[in-house]
Amino acid sequence: MKNKLKTILIIVLIFGTITRVSNMGWLMVFGLLSISVFGSIHYYTQKAFLVKETSLTSNDFILIILSHIFYLGTLIFQGDGGDSGSSIAINKLLHIELIKDNTLAMQLTWLFIGLFLK
Repeated sequence: MKNKLKTILIIVLIFGTITRVSNMGWLMVFGLLSISVFGSIHYYTQKAFLVKETSLTSNDFILIILSHIFYLGTLIFQGDGGDSGSSIAINKLLHIELIKDNTLAMQLTWLFIGLFLK
């Protein structure tokens, strides 16, 4: 079971990286910084949890899933700017304009960062 959870962790990290890299613009330094900082925190926290716990309860699975959701939330609502204007990662990933307001996207990003770091 732990091997499946480790595989899911790697998939989540790869998906988060692809999501954030798909939205690279002039502010790509901050995007790379967010990938490395939040990705490292997420990976080492999950790895320490999986090594420490001998048997996982249903509450543990809920915490693991929420942690993955909050990690991805920190990345998919991030915006970036470039020559063609600003964009939000989830809009570029889905090829639709799901969120039109950069302020809302920024607020969602900070909300997910707060929940992720809790």
